Amino acid sequence: MPKIVDVDEQRAGIAAQAAIWIARNGIETLSLRNVAAAHGCSKGMVQHYFTDKEELLFGALLWVTEQYAARERAVVEGLEGLAKVEARLVAILPLTPAMREEWVVRMAFYVRAALNPRMQEYIARHVGIAVREAVGDLRQAQAAGAVRTGINLTQFYRGIIATVAGIAISEIVSPNLLSPASQKQMLKNAMRILS
Repeated sequence: MPKIVDVDEQRAGIAAQAAIWIARNGIETLSLRNVAAAHGCSKGMVQHYFTDKEELLFGALLWVTEQYAARERAVVEGLEGLAKVEARLVAILPLTPAMREEWVVRMAFYVRAALNPRMQEYIARHVGIAVREAVGDLRQAQAAGAVRTGINLTQFYRGIIATVAGIAISEIVSPNLLSPASQKQMLKNAMRILS
């Protein structure tokens, strides 16, 4: 009897190996062959799911994005307003080695996106959704009196995203320079403008 293959599971497993490869060895050495060896399969199997290096890189980013999304869903459960925004942002900070590796993959992707309209479109769409959700939560917090009026909430949230990215870059280029507690405090300091 032939073995039943879960296509989504196989694709996710290969994408995860690609993300781990990028985080530990750099994007320059990413290849279908290297990921196949790391995943314990043939290059042909990798090509069945990802036709080339660019598609594999995109798959790695999507896998990293899903890891964050799963963490986010878990931490925002039952929260609203400002608490929800802060929990969402803490969930993406590079607080652990695995979360730091996720940022290495993101940054590799962002550098490639500078020259790839498809990747730029994905980032713009993804960030747009995140901003809309956060601004909705901030408006809720503002209505409850937790956020002062007179703030451009969209501009504020884009600034907070830039702060989080800056923290992540610091952690990537100088590992362990910022402790998890320091990262969280930097985020809190940036969010104080709201009150």
